[in-house]
Amino acid sequence: MAPFAGTTPPSLSPTSDSSTDYNHYTHHHHHQENEMNKAYPSPPPPHHHHAHSWGGIPMHNHNGSIMLDHHSRPLYKSQYLSCNPLKSDCKERVGFSGRKFTYVSGDGVIRTMNSVFGYGGWGSEITMERLVYCEQDAKKRWVIGYLATVRIKILENNTSPGVPMFHEDCGSGEAIDSNKIHAHDKALKCAVTDAMKRAARHFGERLGNALYIKGNSIRNAPIDNKTALDRLEKEENKIMFGDQTQLKAQLEEQQQQQQQQQAEQNGDNGVSSAEQQQGVNISNNAEQRNNSERNTLQQQQQQQQ
Repeated sequence: MAPFAGTTPPSLSPTSDSSTDYNHYTHHHHHQENEMNKAYPSPPPPHHHHAHSWGGIPMHNHNGSIMLDHHSRPLYKSQYLSCNPLKSDCKERVGFSGRKFTYVSGDGVIRTMNSVFGYGGWGSEITMERLVYCEQDAKKRWVIGYLATVRIKILENNTSPGVPMFHEDCGSGEAIDSNKIHAHDKALKCAVTDAMKRAARHFGERLGNALYIKGNSIRNAPIDNKTALDRLEKEENKIMFGDQTQLKAQLEEQQQQQQQQQAEQNGDNGVSSAEQQQGVNISNNAEQRNNSERNTLQQQQQQQQ
């Protein structure tokens, strides 16, 4: 699968306005319908596990052709968003409790959104920003804290055409700098990025929601799309048909029991045959002794005559 180019959020500066536009509308891919039909004339039915708004909608390459996975099957948007985030999009930091936790970077979120929805297919808007702390510490450095709320809109809403789909969430940011302007700038951008990431995770596991599951971290994150898609398929098979490892163990146990029963049956037949053969041998030996004694007696009688 070809890598996707991402964009980085523009620099923000403090503003007196309570709402700052933070849109990422840049370029929109216009796919020619005849090229799509030529590349893939009759797409298969949507995967039944991906039943939300983008279920059954394939992803596209930059030339408009339908994107295929490593099995040469169409790659669907819902399928891509259901995968865990890649290790290259993840970072790790120490939280307030001193424990390390993994998160998807801001550029990783933007890169994934561009890959799935296109450069002009989505946008983000700051709906609220608030300065909550502005003081100088003992070293005369400025300590600035911001809260922000960001709304992410998806323009291609297949459930309600013409009505953008959106999710909104909040975030916080803090910065310490000797320069007051720099401290404001860092804190505000941190709050906006945090809110954007929290809003984006509502659109899929790939955008960070998977990292809220215990055990998922940067250490076991998939290294590429092939690994991510294979893990997703394995998990879906587990949901549909049960744990494959457990089912395999049960099957092996049943086979061992059948082999043991067959061996026991063969063993019983073997003992019976041995006993029968031993009885035949005893009977033959007794008959041979009788014949030998009879011959000896006849020889003695002939000698006496």
